[in-house]
Parts: sequence; structure tokens; C-alpha cells
Amino acid sequence: MAEKVYEGQLCVLGNELGYMEKGPGRKFLPTPLDNMEVYANRFGELPAKVAAFLEEHMKRRKLLEASPPAPLVWPKSKEGYELDELQLLMMEGLVREMNGRTLIPLPPGFGKTPLGALGAYYFAGASVFLVPKDKCEEWAEHIDSWCAGHFTTIKVIKSAKDGVKFLTEHHEDRRSRTAVVISLGLIKDKGLCDALDTWTFRTLVVDEAHVIKDPQSQRAKAVFRVSSKTPACILLTGTPFTNKGGDLFSLMHALHPQVFDNFLQFSERYCGGKTIMGRWVETHLLRVGELLLAKDACFLKVTEEQKEAALKRLPPLTVSSVVLPEPSMAFKRTYDELKARHDALQQKCNDAKRENKEEDGARFERQRQAEVGKMCRLTGKEKAAPIATYVSDTILPNLGPRQSVAVFCIHHETAQLIEAELRKRGQGCVVVTGNMPAGKRREAFAPFKMGTRKDDCKVLVLTLNASYQGIQLQPGVTVVIQGEYSFTPYKEDQAPGRAHRKGATDPIQYIRLELPHSSDTRTTSIQGSKENKRIRLEC
Repeated sequence: MAEKVYEGQLCVLGNELGYMEKGPGRKFLPTPLDNMEVYANRFGELPAKVAAFLEEHMKRRKLLEASPPAPLVWPKSKEGYELDELQLLMMEGLVREMNGRTLIPLPPGFGKTPLGALGAYYFAGASVFLVPKDKCEEWAEHIDSWCAGHFTTIKVIKSAKDGVKFLTEHHEDRRSRTAVVISLGLIKDKGLCDALDTWTFRTLVVDEAHVIKDPQSQRAKAVFRVSSKTPACILLTGTPFTNKGGDLFSLMHALHPQVFDNFLQFSERYCGGKTIMGRWVETHLLRVGELLLAKDACFLKVTEEQKEAALKRLPPLTVSSVVLPEPSMAFKRTYDELKARHDALQQKCNDAKRENKEEDGARFERQRQAEVGKMCRLTGKEKAAPIATYVSDTILPNLGPRQSVAVFCIHHETAQLIEAELRKRGQGCVVVTGNMPAGKRREAFAPFKMGTRKDDCKVLVLTLNASYQGIQLQPGVTVVIQGEYSFTPYKEDQAPGRAHRKGATDPIQYIRLELPHSSDTRTTSIQGSKENKRIRLEC
């Protein structure tokens, strides 16, 4: 019999250690076994039965540490590459700590692709890879390179019809070592999901897994459906959340749906979520420490020391800011009008909140956000010409024959205006946006990736949404310019991360261009406050 259990109390039920949830319908949640200090700090004085349980566990753990298991051995790629120290640590954690179900939140450029391929290699059997459409062929090449001879068949699904046909015709191979690569866009097709259900997959690998952050989206539901039937599930992303800790719920649900089964409970418990003025708001940061007490922890931790050690193996990254010339008087007048309307709406929001008028407050908040969007778009249009001038007059004359520059924007209009301004100056330019069809995006970007571009085309203009498609700017890009600012630091991390990564041979410059008397000032201030509160999956 277990000791009497109170809400929130750490306890032992049967042979498992855990604690009871608070509130109606509470459940017993098992937790991973760690050391007694963690639980003592979290729960205070431990019940006698819990203390005895942990003490016995620590004895077994010390015996295991006295004779640790032999290190895992991983194959080299066909090109002769080996996993680095950080990648080896991730693979050890994936296999021995997480039992194959985990989130690997390595930053861009730290080599997540080999981890997904080798994870499928270790757990053997048929595997399914869900990746961005642009990267299907690239993933097939990586699987073949790192798992040479392991998979008998590597099939890239090009359409839902093609996928259903292959999975039906090769149904007898469902228990063999077959690797099926599918784009994240196709997985929403019900017929394809039904065909996947007929196979016995051992491993699911999802690249750029942050795209399933909305648990109600068709894509997320399809991923949940597949992940619930595979013993191993490996989620890869450099940005597990963008604006709030609740973005992590879908990833945790895909890994352990029995533990993380309700978004509102997750947000309330780990992020202080509650309804304010008709909107669900997270009132504090993600409680990473408490999340680690959940069953199997669900994600591999990366310390700052490990990250710094990995960065030392890359060429240096120089970060600087440049203030552009003063904008036109017409811009200032228009911007001041928008800002005045924004400030008035902000005051109305505050008044409605103080008077508990939730409907009025929600309406004013929507109007205020619309004014913010107008200010940001206006700023982007005004910055286009100065950005083109800075690139043309300052950056391009100092580039080598095989070097190029990447300019990141937020809005498509800004990217197109920069392209037009550069062409006026006789400079070749390629624009890659997030909503561009995959074929056109791949075709436009190919010369930069293959190092075959002409010297009269050294500028690549991208939107930040395009960077979420797994674009790599190496070899060749040595200067990265942040043309427009994002309110979310995580999104801007994508810009330098796409160039400062494995494969870079030259030092990388990351330059932020700021326009005076514009939304850049406000965005920078908000970024600073968010940076101080940045959520990190580290310990």
C-alpha cells in the first residue's frame, strides 16, 4: 500500500516514483529517477518511503557508474566524416537515457541530420523521415551516406499518390530495413496516413519539428498519429519554440501523449497560462526544471559549455550594428501618426484591463497589433534603399571571388524592393521567400549552394520564414545582414546560424542594420527584454 497521497506531493505508487497533479481529475505522474537533492529542493522534506526508494535507486546507480557500459560505436559517412564530441553525447543520450524518444534541440549548423539518420540506423527496421519538401533528396543522400548498406531501400515520396502506391505494392517489405522519406506537406494527406498505418515502422524522424507547434493543425495531428505507433521517435529542431513555452507542448505530446495530453494543463502548469481579456496568456517563462521531472524528460539537454566547445571548432563569428542614414520627412510624419494611434490604443487596452472589460480589451488589442504591423511594414519599405546602398557600396567591394552576402528580411515586399534597388545599381540578386514553391526556391538557391554562381550575382535576399525550411548558406556566404528585425530573438537566430555552421571555412560577419526614428528602436527594446527572459533547454 502507498502512503497517503496529497496534491502535489512526491510519492511512490507500486514500483514507480512520481507525484499527484493538483485539481480535479488529478493523475499520478511518474518521474525519471535522478538524485535526492533535486527532489528535496523541489518538494522540501521527503516522505520516508520516497527517501528509502531514492536511496535504493542511488545504490544501484553507483554500482552502474562503477562499471559503465561500453561506448557506442557509430559508422563514418561515405565521405569519411565522423560525429564530433557534442553529436556523440547526443547519440548516447538518445539511446541510453531517452530510449529513442526525444527532442534534440541543437542550434542551426550543429549537425542534427546525421543524428536522425544514425538514430534510425541504431533502432533498425523500417523508418519514416518527415522533412521539409526542399530537403527530401538531401535527406536521402545523408541516409545513404551515414547508413551505407543498412537500409535495403531508400524511397523519396514525391506525392501522396506515389506514397500510397509504394506502400501498398511493397507491403511485404514493411518489416524490412526500408527508409521512407516524406515531405511535411504531404503527411497531411489522409490516404497516405492510412497507408503508413499498414506498415510496422521502428523509427520516426521529424526534421524542423517546430512546424507542428499548433496541436490542432492537420500536420501535427498526422505526426501524432504516426509517432504513437513507432517505438522510437526523434524530433529535430533548432527552434523548439518561438514566442512562448507553450509551443513546446506539441513536441512533448508527440513523444509522450499519455503524459502530455492537454495543452491548457501543460501551459498552466509549466508556463503560468491563464485567460486575460479573452486571450490565453502565459504569465511566466517555461519551467524547464520542473519539466525535467516529467517522465523521460523528453529532450536532451545542451549545456552552454558544450555549445561553446562546438562553436570553437567553427570559424569566428563577428557581430556588429550599423545605423543607417536618417529617413525622409514624409516617412517620419507617417510613422509618427501610426505611433500616436498605437499609443492611444495601448492606453485603451490598459484602461479596459483595469476595469475588467475583457471584450473591449481584446478588441483594442487586435487594433493595436494591426498598427504595430503597419509600422513594421512601413519601416521595411523605407529601409530597402539604404540596405541596397550599404550592400552595394560597403560590402560587395570587399568580398572575394567566391564569397557572397545574404540579406534577411521579414516581409516579402521589403525583399522585392531590395532586389529592385540592387538591380538599379547593376548588381545581380536572388530572392528566396518562405511562400515560394519548393521547386522554384530550390532552383533559385542552387547556384549559391553549389558554388557555381557568376561573380555578378553575389547577393541572396531571404525572408526569415525561408530560413525555417532548413536552408544552408555554406559554402560561400561570409556576410549575413539582418535587414528587418523580428520581435522574437529565436527567429533572428536563424539568420547567422544558416551561415555560421559546419562547412564554413571563412570568418562570418553578422551585421544588423538599424533605421533611426522607426520601429527598429521599439523592436530592439522588446528583443532586449525577451533576451533577458530567454527560455533555454539547458541545464
